[in-house]
Amino acid sequence: MTEPEPPSSISDFSRYRAACAEAATDPVLFRSFRRNPDISGIIEPYIAADGPERPLALSIDELIGKLAIEPDFVQHYPVCKRNDEIGDPPLTHVDGLGDASIYTLRYIKIAYDMRRLFGSLDGLHIVEIGGGYGGQCAILSRLFKLASYTIIDLPEVLQLQRAYLQALEIGSVEFLTKDDVAAERRWDLAISNYAYSELSEELRAFYLDRVLARSDRGFMLWNYMILAFARSGHDYRAALMDELAVLAGIMERIPNLRFVDELRLASDVEYRNHVAVWGHTA
Repeated sequence: MTEPEPPSSISDFSRYRAACAEAATDPVLFRSFRRNPDISGIIEPYIAADGPERPLALSIDELIGKLAIEPDFVQHYPVCKRNDEIGDPPLTHVDGLGDASIYTLRYIKIAYDMRRLFGSLDGLHIVEIGGGYGGQCAILSRLFKLASYTIIDLPEVLQLQRAYLQALEIGSVEFLTKDDVAAERRWDLAISNYAYSELSEELRAFYLDRVLARSDRGFMLWNYMILAFARSGHDYRAALMDELAVLAGIMERIPNLRFVDELRLASDVEYRNHVAVWGHTA
């Protein structure tokens, strides 16, 4: 009997993939897909806490504080808020902004973090490893005049991203599975929001060779040791050694990679999340 292939990442499981495909093709399910726990549990996780649901490890006050220092945030927020017209996401009331999705605000913060590191993203060819439902792509496409945007993901998730971005009239997006990534491709900027660090060892090596090392700039939100901790039988020391070996391999290929702690939210510290960047000027 043939053993099933192990999951390629934390998000590679049948319920998530099936839910994405169903939401992409069923208009009724699409209208509320951001409330479907089989999808939101991976992309926009929520947990119960003594009654009402609250966002996992996200601080609305801190997000607003970070965004308030951006001189054009108020000007651009109305068009960015269009993200929340699709999928019926849970909203939180924010003084001065009205009802807002905390995750959309976080996507906006990430966009401004990139601008601070790299300057304007106008004219860049961007690739994102694991694009969620397309929220980060939509925000960046609204804030900058991008040359192109490529998302690499599982086939069913690409279906949902395509439906979402088409509903928002976001163009110039290419949707690829890993098998579609040509060895000779190059990009100006590679992005990963908690995706690359959650991949299997085999896939991390693949994306390092095909995408990260072939991108002049990079921005990766990195959550440590999730897969390594499980693989090691929950042995913290073994997991740490595993992750250090992975990082050493990456830095051999990308020697100017740095971890930028000051871009994190305070709540990220609890989960040992960092921002890995290269090719930055700030």
